[in-house]
Amino acid sequence: MDISLLDRVPTIAIGVAAKLLDVSVSSIRQYESVGLILLHHESNGRRLLAHADIERLELLKQKITKNGFNFEGLRRILALVPCWKIKSCTSEDSARCPAFQDSRNPCWLVSNNLCHEKGLVCRECAVYWEAPKFIDNMKGFLKNTKYSIDEMFNKYGIG
Repeated sequence: MDISLLDRVPTIAIGVAAKLLDVSVSSIRQYESVGLILLHHESNGRRLLAHADIERLELLKQKITKNGFNFEGLRRILALVPCWKIKSCTSEDSARCPAFQDSRNPCWLVSNNLCHEKGLVCRECAVYWEAPKFIDNMKGFLKNTKYSIDEMFNKYGIG
């Protein structure tokens, strides 16, 4: 499923989103507080969601209710996504990027990562939008990104 730019335009109030998802507003805020979703915040503090956010939340909710995941488990699985490979970062950029060094959080949760330095916005990044789709088959996802075991061992200082 390709997420179009139009699907990512935040137009849905958090209360409406909660009704669509059959969850409480505080549940959506909790997904946001643990970093599983990045909501758009207007200058007055009002949170807005896009259609793609609704789909993302539905998928994450399903992983929790039907597959037995919890927030921490989901966040840690998403932390495995090799953003530096997907975005074709150089080895020098990867080595100095805090997201590459952080093994507990997905790149969009790591402050001052290299993408932020370059002025890129996580809500507009393919890594953020595509990563949850591979939660159930992270091994297949990693194989398709040509992410090698050697790189993983080097990243985490194993071996």
